[in-house]
Amino acid sequence: MNVIVPGEISNRIKAELEKAGSREIGGILLGEHMNENEFKISEITIQKTGGGLAFFERIVHYVIEPLKK
Repeated sequence: MNVIVPGEISNRIKAELEKAGSREIGGILLGEHMNENEFKISEITIQKTGGGLAFFERIVHYVIEPLKK
């Protein structure tokens, strides 16, 4: 499988990881099926809260809002 990550999305992920430091971050990748075994990431969400060593909580607001577009 080939996953295409556009530059602006890659840069955003890198920036968020740098801000998080050693904290865990989460989010959702939204993508498009381009060809057989090829997908392109079209949008991402980034979890803005939490992120402890063993923390996982889906915050519905951060999941639902991008899907409304």
